[in-house]
Amino acid sequence: MNRWQILNAEPENYSGQAVDLLSTVGDVRLAQQDRDSLLTALTGVDALIVRLAFQIDEQVLAAAPRLRAIVTATTGLDHIDLAAAERCGVKVLSSRVRSISCAASRRPPN
Repeated sequence: MNRWQILNAEPENYSGQAVDLLSTVGDVRLAQQDRDSLLTALTGVDALIVRLAFQIDEQVLAAAPRLRAIVTATTGLDHIDLAAAERCGVKVLSSRVRSISCAASRRPPN
């Protein structure tokens, strides 16, 4: 099984535990970067983790031909061109949920 190449472009608020968990499925690079550096760093990346510092648009997607997923720990998605991501076959995963109370009230199975 090939390991994913994961770029966390905004690592300042991620715990060591989160990085350790990501490391179980892929090779994680942590890098706070400017846009030009981000475009260069995207070569060979399967998953991109961002928050709000970067606008993910056609240019970013073109720089990442191998990209399969964009993960954002935000509820808003204004910083990601969803139509462009869909055209490129890139999945977008976010913190957006329909009902926090429903999710919080579920108990794990015994």
